[in-house]
Amino acid sequence: AQVSIKDAASPLSKRKSFTLRPYYGRLITFSQVLSDFLMVFACYMGSYFLYTDVLAKPSPQSLQAFIWFALGAGLLYVLILDRVGMYLREVSLLNVKELRGIFHTGIYAAAAILSVSFYIRSVTLSRITLTAAILATPVLLYLQRQIFYQLHLLFHQMGWAQKHVFIYGAGNIVTHLAKRMF
Repeated sequence: AQVSIKDAASPLSKRKSFTLRPYYGRLITFSQVLSDFLMVFACYMGSYFLYTDVLAKPSPQSLQAFIWFALGAGLLYVLILDRVGMYLREVSLLNVKELRGIFHTGIYAAAAILSVSFYIRSVTLSRITLTAAILATPVLLYLQRQIFYQLHLLFHQMGWAQKHVFIYGAGNIVTHLAKRMF
């Protein structure tokens, strides 16, 4: 039996090349959690430096103590974002769920942080620092997630996470849905 070069090469050509598709969902979720944590941490640290450097006021906490506080705030936000369902892979038109989830997370996290600062007397925080962080965090989280959403669309256009979808229907809503998906 003769074997041609073409036949000998065919098993190699049938090997699948590495693709991100099987890991895409987990990578997106992990990077979103990490990005949210870092954004919250950056907001709290930015508010600390706004108070100590820009306003040139002495902080009631040392930098090291505030770093631990900011890390705790980042963890709290990520836990609440998960509880609110912000890491589920759902698509909402006009990102209404995204805005609502971040708004609810901001309220829950602010209530928890303000409660801690009020009831635990060993924790002394600047009201200006805390207010700046509580107000800036939801706004910057939403902007960060909008950038993340645009990157997600770019990854879809590059073919990294394509899935076949069948859209049945007609009209403006279906057209808008198709445009958002593709």
